[in-house]
Amino acid sequence: MDIFNSIAEKAHHAFEARNKARDQALAQARQLTRFAAHTIRAIHRSETALAHENLDQARALVESLKTDLATFPDLFYAGYTQDAIKEYAEASITCAVIENQPLPTPEALGIEYATYLNGLAETTGEL
Repeated sequence: MDIFNSIAEKAHHAFEARNKARDQALAQARQLTRFAAHTIRAIHRSETALAHENLDQARALVESLKTDLATFPDLFYAGYTQDAIKEYAEASITCAVIENQPLPTPEALGIEYATYLNGLAETTGEL
């Protein structure tokens, strides 16, 4: 019986950690999406400093998601997480195009190619 109690307790802790990570990732993804939207809005209004402030905040959230979900790759590659990171790519690319700068690469943004390409595709609607 002790082995079952031990397994049950370990399972409970594992599920708790996963739920906590998922809840945090959902909140970060929502916040990342907001920062990306604010970036795009600001760059279209020629509020460059504000756009880059928001983009810096978005970049920090992308890095945080990568770090926080390192032990939960299934959560990192979940739709809501990658969709928020796609919004960051879109905001980064939109800023570069509007400011006549070279396009940031997926490597420079620290994101996956598929996510980057989705952001690039959505950028055309912003220009």
